[in-house]
Amino acid sequence: MRKFFPIMLAIVAMGMLTLSGCTDAGDPVFPEGSTIPVIITVTDMVGGVDNMHVNGALTGDSPVAMTQKGLDWEAEIDVAAAGTYGYGLYTDDGTKALVEVVGGLSVIVAEGGSVSGDTEIARNPGAGTGFRLVVNNGNPAYDNIKIKGAMNEWTADITGYNAEMSVFFLDVPGDLDEGSYEWGVIQDDGTEFGIWLLPAGPNLSFAIDAQGNATGDLSFTIASPQPETTLTFNCDMNSFEGSFTTVHVRGSYDGWSMTPTDLTDDDEDGIYTASVTVEQNAEYLFKFITDGSNYENVPSSCGADDGYGGYNRSISVGTDAVTFTAPFGGCPAGK
Repeated sequence: MRKFFPIMLAIVAMGMLTLSGCTDAGDPVFPEGSTIPVIITVTDMVGGVDNMHVNGALTGDSPVAMTQKGLDWEAEIDVAAAGTYGYGLYTDDGTKALVEVVGGLSVIVAEGGSVSGDTEIARNPGAGTGFRLVVNNGNPAYDNIKIKGAMNEWTADITGYNAEMSVFFLDVPGDLDEGSYEWGVIQDDGTEFGIWLLPAGPNLSFAIDAQGNATGDLSFTIASPQPETTLTFNCDMNSFEGSFTTVHVRGSYDGWSMTPTDLTDDDEDGIYTASVTVEQNAEYLFKFITDGSNYENVPSSCGADDGYGGYNRSISVGTDAVTFTAPFGGCPAGK
């Protein structure tokens, strides 16, 4: 396995000062008893850092602990005089000795109280540092989201979650071999594989280059719920050759759940049916099944390539209720 030694991200900006203090001892002091709040926010796409602190002239060389909020760390420092203040970001390694994470930062506090400079910092993936896969959840129906992929042998897991921001993330180490890695997102509903939350199409993927840099899909957003309508499946079994006991349908309308939807034939006309609630203005892939595990072979002339040498059925749903009817293993009438 290729090993990369972690390196700390360095942010370089023109005119940044050292951590020695204000630029001018004569900088005006704000009225007695008043201060200007300086808010420092760090968005951490790398991970692996605990107990982030701000330290330097901005804090009077007295470390100020930052508060973690999802992917962000935040601290508010009150400044009593206008000037330029150098600072750095540090982590407490548990021995009360601060280890620099990002150095050479500075902020400018103007006489009028405005604040500029390095107030919003991003720790982005670099060679060998490791990084984070991030899922932004816009659908409150999902509350137990997990991330899995080739980088963790498809084991559903997360490193952290922030309920206020609805952000789930997984820290990926910086020692992955060079190559491409697919990944995806599930709602862990207690079943073996969970509910797959990616839309129809290929998995997400990122690549690790020879220097250990990560590029590609490092984040995914679960869309907010859309208005719903009804999709009805009709599977005509009248021309089916062979024996069967039950008929089902399985598809992307419920994330390819491992528990397929049962179809029934209450009027005994040979057409098995079921209705499900789906989001409007979307395309859904599915297949009919007999006895829980015998999938139909969908003809290529009316199917969508499933990427595994076969074909799924597909249907586009608008705002109105839709009914799909076809014989098991055959095309709908007129196709």
